[in-house]
Amino acid sequence: MPKTPEIKVEERIYIGKGVRDKVSLIKSRLAFESLTEVARAQLPIAISKIIKSNEKKYVDFFNNASSLNIRMHMLEMLPGIGKKHLKAILDAREEKPFESFSDISSRVALLQDPVKLLTDRAMMELRGESRFYILTRPAHQQAPR
Repeated sequence: MPKTPEIKVEERIYIGKGVRDKVSLIKSRLAFESLTEVARAQLPIAISKIIKSNEKKYVDFFNNASSLNIRMHMLEMLPGIGKKHLKAILDAREEKPFESFSDISSRVALLQDPVKLLTDRAMMELRGESRFYILTRPAHQQAPR
């Protein structure tokens, strides 16, 4: 009987096409409700690390986010961003595009931690608490049995 590979918390594993060293079969994406309590507790930490390790991509999100419709901007989807914060972010990026998370924090008053905003938003989307998905893809809904 083949030995089951050990997967550690926050370990990156390859699940794409071709040869995989630890995962042999992928049945479907897991919904947030299907995760264990330990996995749910570790998820914000892992998301935060992913965001920090892809800083340019997420800073570009702040630089390039646009309106969703005539009443709502993508940046307003981030928890704690209202009309005043939105105006401050748009004004600051108009002067000069943001270069880093620390640049965003220093140039936008009262916006202390962009990583936390993005992490909180990703968690909302993963829990299925939003109509719009700006950072993640929705989990496929399975038909009731």
